[in-house]
Amino acid sequence: MEGEKKAKNELQSSYEIKDSGDIKLILGIKINRNPNLGDIRFFQQAYAQYMLIRFNMSKCASASTLLSAELVLSNEDSLNSTKKITEMSNVPY
Repeated sequence: MEGEKKAKNELQSSYEIKDSGDIKLILGIKINRNPNLGDIRFFQQAYAQYMLIRFNMSKCASASTLLSAELVLSNEDSLNSTKKITEMSNVPY
């Protein structure tokens, strides 16, 4: 919270801003926060639909994705050590 307040104060010193509370949507990405669990979830469905319409592809056929929609990532999945970073630096994706 302290970092959030500091960022807001710095922005207010340079720009006229209005605090409308927790962010719910930005750049077409819906944001759900659960402070009890300490997680933030991003949903890109609205943005994807917007892009399909924009490029006249809203009637295109769908295809399955490589990752499961139920996949939950956590800090344990991140590259949190120099060894892991070095190992992954040679992975081509």
